[in-house]
Amino acid sequence: MTTPALRSLAMVTSVDNVYDVTLPHSHPPGTYWYHPHDTGATSLQLAQLMAGALIVEDTVETVGAAWYEYAQTLEEHVMVVQWVSFSESFGNYDFLSICGRSSMPLHAKFWEGWDYQSYEEILDTEFVTINGQYVPTLNVTAGTAQRWRMVNALQHRYLFLELVMLSEPAEGTSSSCSMYTIALDGVYTGDARATNEGILVSLGARVDVVVECSGDAPSTTWALAAT
Repeated sequence: MTTPALRSLAMVTSVDNVYDVTLPHSHPPGTYWYHPHDTGATSLQLAQLMAGALIVEDTVETVGAAWYEYAQTLEEHVMVVQWVSFSESFGNYDFLSICGRSSMPLHAKFWEGWDYQSYEEILDTEFVTINGQYVPTLNVTAGTAQRWRMVNALQHRYLFLELVMLSEPAEGTSSSCSMYTIALDGVYTGDARATNEGILVSLGARVDVVVECSGDAPSTTWALAAT
């Protein structure tokens, strides 16, 4: 979401900056996000995790009484997915500088003289975070539903998101989790779409899902996998 008012906001370094932006009452509800729009440096600033979620809450007038009442029963979680890199693999900062037409220097080296010996070493220096956390955990109780508002704030990669069982339930017990798409880019789809086989989320896109888990296993670990 970009408006002339938001584009004109100036940031002063080394001091606190507080801005009030008033949205019109007619603004549609949904999951949005904000990030820098400085010409020539947007991608690089996103690479430094300068982004966040902006939620415009539902109202009875905008979504109808039935959905509004149901949504109030859901435990809600906002997930801003970002990419962190401390390596020079595939010239990522070169790539971001060129795509963003940045004047920042290329070929940055975080560890002078470090020569990668294996692909695994690169993986140790590149990873995805959710809300700034590496592999956070979330408890979902069987028989309940949660709403996940997810933002792809990666500046250079698509995300394919899917639920994957990491540990088998105890013998004689069961565990299953399903993920249903209810909104794309802040716009409700009008019907719940089963997405057990994964969701493709493009750069800057948002997806809202309802996650439901069932079963009688005492404890089972599932992962929201991103590829």
